[in-house]
Amino acid sequence: FTITRALGCASASEAADAIVATPRMSGHNFYAADAQTGVNVECTAGQAQVSPVASEPFVHTNHYLVPSLKALEFERCTMNSQWRYEQLQSRVNLMRRPVTVQACWDELGRVCQACVPTDPQPAAAIGGPLDTVATVIMCPAQGTLYLCAGGAGAAEPQRFTL
Repeated sequence: FTITRALGCASASEAADAIVATPRMSGHNFYAADAQTGVNVECTAGQAQVSPVASEPFVHTNHYLVPSLKALEFERCTMNSQWRYEQLQSRVNLMRRPVTVQACWDELGRVCQACVPTDPQPAAAIGGPLDTVATVIMCPAQGTLYLCAGGAGAAEPQRFTL
């Protein structure tokens, strides 16, 4: 219902407002964009934080980035998610500009196949390719979306154009 409401909005800002206003039963992360604006909306069941997304690539994995919400996360292992976020963020920062979709997809594939170096469990058990539900790259200014089920290393992206 939250996504349906957001999709009916005329702008990213209006969509973010709709997401924040819609009752939720659990935590989620939403991204809304239009040709001018991008926003990341991190939500718990009772709180939401809207953060602007600039023109630089924005990286998000499966944990809260906003400190006030991070304190509310369930006690579960977020080590792999944090490690993947740090790896992706540092790799994106080093990419030659302009950043290409293929370069991002390649890095997502490498990071999704890896595991936390100090974690004794295999990557598939804690957020690796078998645990990754989907991989998504969004290019709002171009109106394109690239995605696949599972980790980027397991499949080529399908391209959708708005």
